[in-house]
Amino acid sequence: MRTGACIKCATGKKTGKRTAMFEWVRRKSTVTGLGRAGAEELLGTCIARAFRDSTFESSLNSALSAAVAHQPTNTELVLNYCRWLDGLSRNEQAIPLLERAMEFAPAHSQLALQLGWALAEAGAPESFGHAEKWLAVAEREKELRMNVADSRAWMRLRKGDFDTAWQILCDLPNRADAVPEIAYHRAAASDGRGDKESALFFLEQALSPGFPFCGVYDAMVLHSKLLRDRAPVASKQQEIILKVPTIARFHAEDNGLVISLDSGEVVSLSWDRIWELGDATPDQRRRCRLTRDRLGLAWPELRLALTSLHLQEAAMKGSARPEDRPLYGYTPNSWRLQDPWVEEE
Repeated sequence: MRTGACIKCATGKKTGKRTAMFEWVRRKSTVTGLGRAGAEELLGTCIARAFRDSTFESSLNSALSAAVAHQPTNTELVLNYCRWLDGLSRNEQAIPLLERAMEFAPAHSQLALQLGWALAEAGAPESFGHAEKWLAVAEREKELRMNVADSRAWMRLRKGDFDTAWQILCDLPNRADAVPEIAYHRAAASDGRGDKESALFFLEQALSPGFPFCGVYDAMVLHSKLLRDRAPVASKQQEIILKVPTIARFHAEDNGLVISLDSGEVVSLSWDRIWELGDATPDQRRRCRLTRDRLGLAWPELRLALTSLHLQEAAMKGSARPEDRPLYGYTPNSWRLQDPWVEEE
């Protein structure tokens, strides 16, 4: 939820530096060579790049998780790593790291905020009292009160108390309008109160900047559902008019896929991220082909085709099941006209 500072620190890096940065991450991945300053430099240089280029995710996660285990008292390292996990919707992994860090710095307001939010977002409802304890610590710092209030609103949303959540979110200062996750929370509250048009308005606010945030794919699912509900029946088959990135090339390896998009982005993911391939053999997984329109990959013998956006989602958090799949992952109309939808040899 609190990833803005991390994103801003490195998104200015040019794509041409990607190879050198990746090599630097690889060299820094050895814990014995990653001191306190080195770990913080690693974050400042690469963490936001990992949001934009998933090639970095595995190496960065390996380096930082090892560094956090080696330096649990490095509060800045723990905080920023957990912010990154939050942006990837992995707060359940962040909770034990934050709880351990709070043992060394019980009055650290930003750590307290991050832990309170992680418990509010990923914890069981029984843990909300524990979340409130840490949010009360964070609230002592005036600049964090907006985020504290938003975290409390999210707990209300999870309990189904949409009216109280909406009131809390309405009372936030004007600067909240620029925060994508707060816009998503307002959308969820509006939807819960039956105000579908307001929900769509806030979802546009949340999704249009293109920044990752905790719950981004849940926001996409809600956006898809509301658009489908609003669309005339006759037009519902045309939903895939939305832009899907084209694939330049890909490599199917023993442990997963590496996909290069025409935009320059590289998507890498392990096979276990794609639930549709859960019953496939290793050879069947590797026997995938590029679709004729280059909008996705197909596994002809499995009668399966997935768009590039669906694969991007899988790289982020695992592929969504059909009933929960965002609008952006629907099968393109062009695929319905071709069998088995793959390029000629």
